[in-house]
Amino acid sequence: MTSSIAYTNMASLIAKYDNLITFVRNVQASFLLVSETWLDPDVPDALLLLDGFISLDNIASVGEVVVSVYVADHILSKYSVSIINYNTENIESLFLQVTDKILTFVLGCIYGPPLLSIERRQIAFSALSKLASNNSTVFIFGDFDLPDINWSLEISHKYSVPSQLLLDLLLSHHLIQLVDQPTRSRAGQQPSTLVLILTSDDDLLANLEYLDPVGNADHVVLKVNIQIGTFRRKRAVSTVTDYKSINEDLKKLG
Repeated sequence: MTSSIAYTNMASLIAKYDNLITFVRNVQASFLLVSETWLDPDVPDALLLLDGFISLDNIASVGEVVVSVYVADHILSKYSVSIINYNTENIESLFLQVTDKILTFVLGCIYGPPLLSIERRQIAFSALSKLASNNSTVFIFGDFDLPDINWSLEISHKYSVPSQLLLDLLLSHHLIQLVDQPTRSRAGQQPSTLVLILTSDDDLLANLEYLDPVGNADHVVLKVNIQIGTFRRKRAVSTVTDYKSINEDLKKLG
């Protein structure tokens, strides 16, 4: 079965909620990841429901909900979905473990605010390193706010210290970054690639699309198919010996 993941940075979910409803109707997604939601935790969940989904989030260090993940009902009917905790400090995050009898993967949503110190990024990337070490299959979507990385160049190219921290993380855990086009456009500014998709297995993600922003947001929507019905399974190999034929051949030789 092919399902899909959609991610976007909205810069206020409440302001674009009606636009999000329209987007969900038009784009079939099994998981919807949203960063920069900026929700007051006192806002009732009922005001931000999406038909056919449940929402999962946590209160960020700034006292607001900054990342949210919507999971489709058809996923919940087949898979166990739970929040797992990895402290990424001031890089806001939400990680879900998705499991059934034959597969387990981790799906993460990240928001790295601008002007974050190197020390805080080190703490965050250390947590991501633990996540990658502890889980064989991970998919991390998010706004890392590292526009200086040119993803068309070799990963060994030298960059700013914050960007180099991320690249070192990718190299250490053999993670692959899939986004190769600009994800944000603002008037008077050069388009930049801020939103990234990190994965431990790019064979399980296919058909990456760059869709129009939701409402007047300045970030595109990334949508990618996830082949959750095609996770590799060990192939059982058995050998059957035809002793009757062997005996016949031996008689002929005798």
